[in-house]
Amino acid sequence: MACLWLIRSRSRKLKNDCSSIQPFRMRSGTGKSSGGSDLRGFRRAGAARLLPYLAGFVMVLGLTFDQQPAFGLSPLYEYTVIAREGMHTVEGEYIAGIKPEVSVNEHGWVAFIATMDPGSNLFAGQAPYDPVNISMSGDARQFMFPQINNHGVIVARELLSGNSAVRTWRVNNPGDFTLLASTTVSAFSQLTLPTIGNMPFPNSQPIVGFLGREGDLPFAYYAN
Repeated sequence: MACLWLIRSRSRKLKNDCSSIQPFRMRSGTGKSSGGSDLRGFRRAGAARLLPYLAGFVMVLGLTFDQQPAFGLSPLYEYTVIAREGMHTVEGEYIAGIKPEVSVNEHGWVAFIATMDPGSNLFAGQAPYDPVNISMSGDARQFMFPQINNHGVIVARELLSGNSAVRTWRVNNPGDFTLLASTTVSAFSQLTLPTIGNMPFPNSQPIVGFLGREGDLPFAYYAN
């Protein structure tokens, strides 16, 4: 059985409110890196912040929702199941599978793709709440490459009948989207690998980039 886990350090608790966005700050400490450098030295050097948790796609044979997996779990981290194969959402939707492409923001919101009948859907989840169907698609389209930013905006690429599109979705408004690029309404012949940046205010427009190909030209990177 495949489960989607949120793994976070026990030294940090996550907020359950996506609307109150506060950037994470690395706490001062005496921890050493593998090279012996103080973590505060990393901050002074301008290194990227270390996230205290990550989202993982874990394939566990014979794992049930209530049982520990066969391998040992580290006591330094908390493990929370965000979604699992075979579960039903509060809306009664059946999640047949979970794709390995997963994204997590700094507030514990996880964006993932659930395979369903007949296609797939874009989901978002945060413990202890049930995952929410953000795209609410009822056809055979296939979502890929989800990315979620700190304001709960998700970008993903989708495929349907050989055509592709890049859209953004908001966690707090399921079913509503903004179309950024499409092979049916523009000169693009292919679209892939979207990424999204954070924005200064919750309702501002995020910067979105993607790889696109116009006609037979080579791929190029585009951003709004």
